[in-house]
Formats: sequence, structure tokens, C-alpha cells
Amino acid sequence: MNPIKAIAISAFFCLSIQIANAQDKTPNLDSLTQALNTAITAVETAKEVYQQNFEADASRPWAINLTIVETDRKARETTYRYAFNLGDLDRYTISIEDSKKELTLEVKTKNKKDLIKYYEEGEFDGYTDEIKIWATDIDEARAIEKLMDAAIPPAEIAWSAQYRVEAIDTDLRKWLVSNIKETTVEEDEAIRQAAEFDENRKDQILIHQKSSKDATSTAMQFSLADLDPTSLQFEIKNEALFVEGQTRKKTDYIEYYENDVLDDMKDEFRVYVPDVDLGRQMASVLDTLIRFGRQEVENRLPVPADYDDAVALFESALNSFSCGATKVTQEIKIGSTTDYTLTEQEEADAEKRAYRFDFGDLDPAEIEIDVDKTAIAVEVKVKGNNKFIQVFENEEPDDFDSDLRFRASDVENARQLQALLTYLAKETAVRPVPVKDWAWLKAAVVEGAPKMLEQKLALQAGADKDPCKITFTRIDTEKGKEEIFEFNLYDINGEKADIDISGSEVGLELETIGKEDIIKYYEDGDPGFKDDFTILFSDLESTKIARATLKSILETCRSED
Repeated sequence: MNPIKAIAISAFFCLSIQIANAQDKTPNLDSLTQALNTAITAVETAKEVYQQNFEADASRPWAINLTIVETDRKARETTYRYAFNLGDLDRYTISIEDSKKELTLEVKTKNKKDLIKYYEEGEFDGYTDEIKIWATDIDEARAIEKLMDAAIPPAEIAWSAQYRVEAIDTDLRKWLVSNIKETTVEEDEAIRQAAEFDENRKDQILIHQKSSKDATSTAMQFSLADLDPTSLQFEIKNEALFVEGQTRKKTDYIEYYENDVLDDMKDEFRVYVPDVDLGRQMASVLDTLIRFGRQEVENRLPVPADYDDAVALFESALNSFSCGATKVTQEIKIGSTTDYTLTEQEEADAEKRAYRFDFGDLDPAEIEIDVDKTAIAVEVKVKGNNKFIQVFENEEPDDFDSDLRFRASDVENARQLQALLTYLAKETAVRPVPVKDWAWLKAAVVEGAPKMLEQKLALQAGADKDPCKITFTRIDTEKGKEEIFEFNLYDINGEKADIDISGSEVGLELETIGKEDIIKYYEDGDPGFKDDFTILFSDLESTKIARATLKSILETCRSED
């Protein structure tokens, strides 16, 4: 519709109406709309004559049809009609405007939304956000202003009483299914719609849509729990009316299908509606169902009885599945450490990755669901961003990383995995690291040496009665280099015994208290002094046990010193 096109409405109030209004301090909506109907008659301007009819729907007194027949000086007639909700008008925008040839009263919709439906010669011509009322003089304009100002609040109340969520006398999910249906969006286009709920997951809705102009059928599936209530809104674009919204934090939790094949994951949805009232009501229904959905999701989250139960639940939830043309296979073995293998196969190509890690190293606050196109995963990160996740290539230790992704078959499965991973990370973190003895420590040092390297730990020569005087020897057999470190255990800073990872090697870095150069050091027989050295171990678990064991022996040495 041309934005400068105005609604010409005459306002004529007889004395009896003014007196009636003065006597009735709180007129109801019916009496106010009847007064407007009586007042809005014919107006003659310099160039046109307007015959006008202001009529309220008997069953919906806020719903107004304003019909205007415009006749110009050549007796040519044009009929306009405006359909709107009186409660949509903003009483604070009512203003009287004057010019040399006319006096008008202007009223806009709340937030200037195009909610007034406009017809010309019986044909729908779009939506506008404003009406104008012509008055013959200032007294009539002021009278109309007061009457419109009085009518808007009860119109809002009357609409709310009939269309509020509490007024729906059936299950809101059933109401939603009944009202998501075929809707015209353009003069020559309709959107066929149908909705259904999953009875096992009562918050999960599937909405089918198909345009009359397109052979492609689409569908979207999501949990009501994932919607952001503040994003829900009723909108109008051209001739199309729709309710739209987004997920919380704009996460891509809405599955989009084309011809029944998962095509994408998105963060927004849109449902088409036939009229303004239903659109606003549907937005309210969805807002209410979000709270229902969140409770349903909360009720389905696993609550392990203990650690062993959590392990069993996680092993069961970490399933294998197909995602499009990709077959995802996941295997896990949970013990003192955890071995996890992920295989993704597409036709003849297969990618296999293996990891070893400790649940206790994971940061419970950094366990997040991540969506990349149609691939859903739960991503975990190590506390402090430490590279404590060992990566294997062809079953051989390859590298260490600080994060890991577990694949999920859908958002529901991802939520289950996220809850269980959080539980396991917290429970495992408080479990003490085993403490071994001196014999175990010596053997672990020997076994921890990588290829082309020999290392051993022993008591210093002649120190049989002093188990706190230690010699650490490291020999690079490829370079023929020998290093010897002689030190007292009670000189080592147990609080600074840090795990050091470089490439595929993992070791325990030890330094003296105050970083004093008091470690006797020999390189191929040449003496010197150092303040630190690193012992390598075969894996991260052995390194942690070695650290705990050394700290225990160190405390014993200090207590005997």
C-alpha cells in the first residue's frame, strides 16, 4: 500500500453522545465502539466526500472493520476497508494535526507495527501501521481523541481475556498441532503445514512445511526446551504472517530436513499463521510450552547412583550411528585411564582416531555441546588447557592434545553425554592418585625411556643408609651422550613437580627449592650444577603416579632430616 495513503474518517458527535459519555465514567467496550459507529458518518472536504462505517465484530468487539467509500468531484467512487484490532492502537500516539484545508486525528499501532489490514476495491493490499480520522472542527477532533483514548485499554483487556493462554481449554500441545495448518502467504501461494509431537519426548515437535509452488518438502524438528522465550515474536512481511523465534544462545539445535533427509542444523524457526490474533496467541502458547519443555528435558537427564553406574550409563549412551553418508563408530574402555576410539567411515574412506585420557583431568565447566552443520558432538577440555589427552596414530602414541570431541546421534543424545561427562569429571577429580613404592618408581623410570634413550634412578653410591640421596642417569644411545644428576630428595620442591609434555613424550619436571643450582650434574663426565631435570615416563598415568610417589618419599625424607 502506498504509505501516504490516508484513512479519511469523519467524526461527528451529537450533544446526546457527549452527555452520555459524561454520565458514564467507565463505559464498556461495546458502548465505546457503538459510540464510534454513530459518530463516524460522512465528511465532505474540498475535493472528496467520504461515506464511512465503523463496525465492531459482535463476538470479538475489539475487531474493527472500517469501510470508506471515497467519491471525488467527478462522481468516481473507490472503496477502502481497514481491518484491525482496536487494542493494537497506541493511545499515546493519538494526535490532532491541522492544515489549511483539513483537520485530522492520527493514531499509530504500538511499536509502529504494520498490523492494520488494508483492502482496496475488495482486494487485499497489505498492512499499514496508521489511521487518520478527519474532523470538521477542533471540538469534534478533541471528542474523537477522548473516545479513542478510552476505547483502546478495554479492547486490549477483551482480547487478552479470550486469547490468553489460560483461555485455551485443551492441552497446549494439542492446540499447537491443531493450529499449525495450511496458510496462504501470497495471493498465489499457500504453505501446507502439519505438526506432531514425539510421545516419548513430549517436548520434541516435528513441523512439516511445503509450498504450493515448490516440489520440495521441508521439515524442522526441535525441543521446545531449546527456544529462547525473549526471541518469540509475531511478524508480518508483505502478505505473509508468521511466528518466529530462535534457540537460546543461538545454538544450532533445530534440525532441518529436505525430502525427509537431514540437511542442516539451524538456530531459528518460522511457522505461518492465517491472522494476527492467532499469531500473537501462538507466540504466547510457545512461550508457555518452553517452560514445560525444559522440565521434560530436566526429567530425562541421567542421575547416576554412583560412579560405576555413571560409567555404565555413559558406555550405553556413547553409541554408533549413521549421519547422512557417514557411519560413526565409537568404542570406549573405562578403567584407571580411559581409551576412546572414534571411526568415521564414508564409503571406502575411513578415518580412525584413538585417545587415552583421565576423566579427572577434564574441566566440568568446559563440557559443551557443539554443532557443525549436521555433525553434533560434546566437546571436553582439560583443566588449565593442559595437553593431557594422548592421541594415537596407527595404535602408536603420536601426540597430546587439550580437547576432545565425543560424537552424538542427536541433540538429545548430546545432552545425555554432557550430563554424564560432567558427573564423571567431578567424581574422578576427587579420587586420590595411587602412591607406589621405591621399587615401582625405579622400574617405571626404566620403562618410561623412549627409543634411543636409557634412564635409571638409583641411590647414590655409598648411601645405602640414606635413601634420600638419589642419582638419576640418562643416556642418549644414538648420540652417545651420558647425563648424571645427583641430588637430595629433600632439596626438591614437591609443589613444583610439574608434568611436562613435548610432542609424544611425557615426563616429570623436578626443580630445587628456590631454583638453586645445587643438583650435581655430569655431562659425559664433565661436572657442573643445575636447578632442574626431567624424567620421562611411558604414559600420563605413570607420570601422575610417579609424582605422587616422589612427593610421598620426599615428605618422608624431610621428616627424617
